[in-house]
Amino acid sequence: MSAAVARFRAALMQQLGPGVSVSLFWKGRVALHAILRALGVGPGDEVVLPGFTCVVVPNAVLYTGARPVYADIDAATYTLDVAGVERCLSPRTRVILAQNTFGHPPDLDPLLALARARGIHVVEDCAHGFGARYRGRPAGTTADAAFFSGQWSKPICTGLGGIAVTRDPALAARLQELETTALAPGRAERRMLHALWWARHFLLTPERYVRAQALYRALGRCGLVVGSSRAEELLAPVEPRGFHKRLSPEQAARGVDELAALPKRLRHRTRVATWWRTALRARGFAIADPPAWATHGWLRLPIEVTDKAALLDRAAAHRLELGDWFGSPLHPVTHSLSSWGYPAGSCPVAEAACRRIVNLPTHERIDEAYVERAVMTLKPQPSRRE
Repeated sequence: MSAAVARFRAALMQQLGPGVSVSLFWKGRVALHAILRALGVGPGDEVVLPGFTCVVVPNAVLYTGARPVYADIDAATYTLDVAGVERCLSPRTRVILAQNTFGHPPDLDPLLALARARGIHVVEDCAHGFGARYRGRPAGTTADAAFFSGQWSKPICTGLGGIAVTRDPALAARLQELETTALAPGRAERRMLHALWWARHFLLTPERYVRAQALYRALGRCGLVVGSSRAEELLAPVEPRGFHKRLSPEQAARGVDELAALPKRLRHRTRVATWWRTALRARGFAIADPPAWATHGWLRLPIEVTDKAALLDRAAAHRLELGDWFGSPLHPVTHSLSSWGYPAGSCPVAEAACRRIVNLPTHERIDEAYVERAVMTLKPQPSRRE
């Protein structure tokens, strides 16, 4: 183990609290896959997850041979609806994947009660959630296990990166073994990641966001850069060659610096979210406050609008950063979702949200003047509350 990886692991354990074990992987989806493997999930098993997620999540389930079962979401928080989850359970259910969405934690206590009564594991999908809190506890420390992402847009950015956490000693030992036996990232991948980090830090601005995102996604799908998703991951649920990799020392070194900067960044994200919410409320949006049990991490601020396509086009024309998550129940796939076992119409709340939802940036390059300009330029028509 490199010294940088050891420092990052120690810093994460200090951040998340006593008793938490940490294993480190190349991407968040790899960390999720490792957790499922460590839990013994395999053929014949079922994993319940929201029908409002990234396609790489059901991919990780399908790579184990298990079957994803899609539950609808709560219209106010975009996290799992507990009643919908209960309807999805069967004798084959092994895991419930509870997603933190845009930085909003799921209500875990009722999900855990439901799961405990049936001997089911709960895994928190914290890809969006570093820095959020559930009932005063750090996101990722309440369920049986959790995973975080260090992808470019996340609260702590290691370029790519996956963090698997648990308080269960037996599960921790299995995860550590999977980390130890994972492939090391190649030299070319590590160099490319460093170049992308440099470009993001020195060249990316909110005004360049739309074009940069489109270029990055296209190059990643073609395999020309170390992208978040490879082309084959978006075409069919077939595990890519060399999928199971561990974190590189360079990513870990970045992670140590990112954790040190996290408190300041979370304060900034909260301020930006307040600016957005104030400006949007003034234009007719009924923006809901997070429930008392949730401390929102504000990865993004979601709103729903009447004409999503037109608003995204207007944002691009004015060079304004506006996210399109989620464009489908299994974002970014918009063709048939049958390969991932998603039945059309099975999650009506999520599908309606996909047609209307956009999300607003809160990162450190967004200031109050940008928020005011964006709101005046975009002139969004409210559809419903956040």
